[in-house]
Amino acid sequence: QVPDHDAEQDAISPNPNTRCERYQFIQLPLTPTKGSSAAATKLGTVGLAVTGGAFFNHLSNPDGSLAMPNEGPSLDSCFGHSAAGGAYHYHANINCTHAGAATGSNDPDTCLHIGYMADGFPVYGFCKDLAGMQMTSCYSLNSGVTTVSVTTAAGTVSGIGSSSSDYTYDTAAFTAGTCNLDKASGAIHPTTNTYSYFMTTEYPWTPIELYGQRGPVILQRCI
Repeated sequence: QVPDHDAEQDAISPNPNTRCERYQFIQLPLTPTKGSSAAATKLGTVGLAVTGGAFFNHLSNPDGSLAMPNEGPSLDSCFGHSAAGGAYHYHANINCTHAGAATGSNDPDTCLHIGYMADGFPVYGFCKDLAGMQMTSCYSLNSGVTTVSVTTAAGTVSGIGSSSSDYTYDTAAFTAGTCNLDKASGAIHPTTNTYSYFMTTEYPWTPIELYGQRGPVILQRCI
């Protein structure tokens, strides 16, 4: 999984892993159906990007530790790096200026389609709703949480928690309209009028739950 853009060349503290040529695909429904409840994503590939890279979720390991504060220095300016098995993947929006097929994903006025999640629903970079409000996460930090800052190749991310348990989905904020994404970072797309996922500038950065039926991930190791 080698993306179609420069990768890992500008990470502040690169990890020892190396991306490699291999194929990976997910069996997806042509017309995904949104269920009544969402299921949490697991570690590893949770979607595929138009660049050739993969999407991982917000976690660094199963105990709930977040990738952003724990792995941030090893992320390049596209918020990507490689896993031990050779899979180059993103933990947030493909934010670099020269992002190959995902160039423009950091412009909410563009609302660029950047891939598909493992349940078949499309995922977009930064985007605005019909009212012109940027797609915004409704998760909020719990009271009393000690926050941290992390410096990445894409800039410093400040005031964030260290664990997924530091955050709670704020239903009241969603109802009030101060944010506009559900627990899975999903909403109705402003122009396609279909359910879609969106990257966000704040926690959880990338979709962490899926509302559709997840397809099997099939891959070949490095060749």
